[in-house]
Amino acid sequence: MIVGWRKKGAGVKIIPVSAANGVVVGKVTLLPGNNEVKDEDWAIARNQVKDEIDRGLIKEIEMEVKTIEKDVETGEIDPKTKKSKTEKKKETVIKAKEFKKIEIKQAIEIVNNTSNLATLEKWRKKEGRDSVRAAIQNQIEEVEKYGEEKTRNKEESKDNDGEE
Repeated sequence: MIVGWRKKGAGVKIIPVSAANGVVVGKVTLLPGNNEVKDEDWAIARNQVKDEIDRGLIKEIEMEVKTIEKDVETGEIDPKTKKSKTEKKKETVIKAKEFKKIEIKQAIEIVNNTSNLATLEKWRKKEGRDSVRAAIQNQIEEVEKYGEEKTRNKEESKDNDGEE
């Protein structure tokens, strides 16, 4: 699942992933821009940020949300059949389109709005389309260059603080 964190001026967004009993079992970390998130983690985490999704601060990219009905055991035994009773329960299923199946133009747009190096590296390993691979490589270089400039500026700032 590709999830975009779009809030202006925002930093990292961390969303806890909780089990059915409420125990936190993981987290989803969103950097500004696009991020790849495991479908099963996002299915849980998205409920906690529904308001931000509705306001467009978080964008779910190339996904399908559908409701399915399935039989769930109630925990009761049918006295006639001696089998567990079941009831129909609706469940929301989220299915993401694989990155490599997204149209080239949109894939390049997604890449250009991604600053998460781990996500870019993952896409670079799987991507076979030359134009998308080139966009990924260019974006990796841009993100690394920005990081190097920030580091260099911090070091220069420290050096200047020590001078009299």
